Amino acid sequence: MTDVDGGGAGTGRVFWHAGLPKTGSTYLQRQVLPAVRGIAYVRRHEYPRAAERIEQKKREADVVYSRELDRGLVAEADRLSRSHPEARPILVLRRHDELIASLYRYGLKHGRGWAFREFFDLDGDRGRKKQNQLRMRDKIELLADRFRHPPFLLFYDELRDRPDAFLRRLIGYLGEDPDSVRIPRAARNRSPREKQLKYARRLGARLLPERRSRRYPVRRLYGRVAYHAILGAARWLPEGPIREEPLIDPAELARIREAYADDWQFCLDYAERTNPVLEAAGEPAAAGA
Repeated sequence: MTDVDGGGAGTGRVFWHAGLPKTGSTYLQRQVLPAVRGIAYVRRHEYPRAAERIEQKKREADVVYSRELDRGLVAEADRLSRSHPEARPILVLRRHDELIASLYRYGLKHGRGWAFREFFDLDGDRGRKKQNQLRMRDKIELLADRFRHPPFLLFYDELRDRPDAFLRRLIGYLGEDPDSVRIPRAARNRSPREKQLKYARRLGARLLPERRSRRYPVRRLYGRVAYHAILGAARWLPEGPIREEPLIDPAELARIREAYADDWQFCLDYAERTNPVLEAAGEPAAAGA
């Protein structure tokens, strides 16, 4: 690990939280970052004028800018590094098998009737989510190349299992005293139960056909309303017809974890090597080992 470089609040430093999907980005944006009073927070709705807002606010304080990204990471890194190459990127990473499972459940929740292998195909890469989109090393090296400071890596499993340690680590990196910030715990995730998602998968393709969505927007609207009504009603439907139907084959998730094991180890090693030592944060995270 490297030592944290000097400078407290008010030194005009710029932090950029590049919010990857399903890593707690919404919680950080709504509950955590606005609560750190010594930092000027550029909110996500300020995105069109982000560079201008950062420049204005950093005259008086350190600045943290947060925006949720997925495929737009490269474009945003290019844009921000041109105006603020001194920005310090922050990434929250989630282990590959957990991430792809969460993304798949999110798709089912919003009306996608895909089988899991239609969503992610580890063998032929014919799924809607491509294999290279899961590679964390590419994201880390992109940010390390574009900015003067290496990305500061945090891990979603620590946010989930040890939120106090996660928040102390993040707030300490921002140069503030973690004990001076009062942050509410993340609300309990009220995602649909697995039984509901199984019913959703069966019905989604019929109610919300993608090919006709542009030609028949009204039909798609009615289909979406019906879909969400059924998703809610599925809570009380019998499990019998779908009992033996796994939502995601555990063996497939194990294959994904193994396929990306080297990539995940790179993330852990990179964090150990480059994350600054933060006295207020306690011991470094042993995330996802």
